[in-house]
Amino acid sequence: MIRVITLDREYGSGGPAIAQRLADRLGWALWDERLTREIARLT
Repeated sequence: MIRVITLDREYGSGGPAIAQRLADRLGWALWDERLTREIARLT
């Protein structure tokens, strides 16, 4: 089973930091814009 949590945010609300804290707390990898760009670069 693949589990996914998505977060939406307002600009300046600290969304990326909240997402990272949640990922750390759950022991999950964070799939963020940086990872998406890296995957696109490699394909």
